[in-house]
Amino acid sequence: MIGNYRLFKFLKALTTAKAAVALIFAMNAATGAQPPASTAPSPAQVGTASATGSSRVSDSRVSAEARYRIGPGDVLDVKILNKPQFNREGVRVNQRGTIRIPLLKGEVKAACQTEEELEVVITDLLKEYVLDPQVTVQIREYLSEPVAVLGAVRVPSRFQLHRRVRLLDLLTYANGPTENAGLTIQVVHTEPAAACSHPSSEPEDSTENLASHIDYYKLEDTLQNDEKANPYMRPGDVVSRPPAA
Repeated sequence: MIGNYRLFKFLKALTTAKAAVALIFAMNAATGAQPPASTAPSPAQVGTASATGSSRVSDSRVSAEARYRIGPGDVLDVKILNKPQFNREGVRVNQRGTIRIPLLKGEVKAACQTEEELEVVITDLLKEYVLDPQVTVQIREYLSEPVAVLGAVRVPSRFQLHRRVRLLDLLTYANGPTENAGLTIQVVHTEPAAACSHPSSEPEDSTENLASHIDYYKLEDTLQNDEKANPYMRPGDVVSRPPAA
């Protein structure tokens, strides 16, 4: 059972975590009140939240690895300076990961690219039709990377990530463990690993039971910011803090 000393250590670790500012979220009113420290919230108490980082990937403080990559379901605004007739506002990335742009034949691949990278792609394609196009891409709605934190944490929550974050970031915004939390963390992967980092890799076997793919980490290692115990979260991940046996 985690006592006051471990809780103090957890909070101290959060203040020094390198990526502690990766998320800024607005809690839903339904989850605004924290449950008593001695009570592990039930799944029914899980609310919704939006976890946000920098809205523009040009922020130099955001490493290339951590920058958000567009995915199916995200909603984009694509604007061409002084050419409003070619703008696309509120265009949703389809399940193939593509969007359509006026003048351009076929679909433009948006998935697995940052806003800046997609700007470059669209700019190059438009040069055939527009003199010196200046393209701006902004993500209006982040919908492709849901994650959740459940179990023996003070504020169970769901998040829509606005940039890549690590396990410790999510524990931070769940306000730490309850008094009866165990010493391990479970991460259930409910979707296949994204292919953005390795475009040439083969997709995972669709027959695999993804819900049974669970990684286990020691709380102590995660608090120490051990990279192996503090992975980047994947879309669809569910982080669970089991209570102590």
